[in-house]
Amino acid sequence: MESTGVYWKSPFAALEAVGITAWVVNARHVKAVPGRKTDMADAQWLATLARAGLLRASFIPPLLMRQLRLVARQRQKLVGMCSAEKNRLLKVLVDAGIRINVVVADIHGASARAMVKALIADKPMHEVLDCKGRLRASREELFEALSTEQFSDGTASWPKRSCSTSSRSSSASHGWTRGCCRA
Repeated sequence: MESTGVYWKSPFAALEAVGITAWVVNARHVKAVPGRKTDMADAQWLATLARAGLLRASFIPPLLMRQLRLVARQRQKLVGMCSAEKNRLLKVLVDAGIRINVVVADIHGASARAMVKALIADKPMHEVLDCKGRLRASREELFEALSTEQFSDGTASWPKRSCSTSSRSSSASHGWTRGCCRA
């Protein structure tokens, strides 16, 4: 069969499921046919070339490898989405005057996330600073970095959605990783 876009995948999978060995060949071999191009003419030309041994089958990985590739691609997309969402969250926080990235090495670590969630929940500053965990920065440095003069209710609504989206993407990518490791 001729490989044209993704249209060959369904028939190939159906033939593979019933045990028929099908070849997927490059469409350039068919372009040499003079005259009108129809599916019937293409099929006849491919059959003629195959009988003469002039076709070479494209590499189609085994089913398990195709499934593993699908899982790996999906996980890669989810990790990228998660990173983009985390970067957007940092930008909103910096625009609001919260410079947590100055005092925290990993702004997506447990302590930093807990402090951001406490800020979003509009908790008093002493409760926000209690989320410090094992950070090296002193409470005074954190207090200065987390000053919330520009952090209003309108500003807090976006990071709240961003945090939930980021955590969903992160947990989904971890699920894909577990599925990938099992395969």
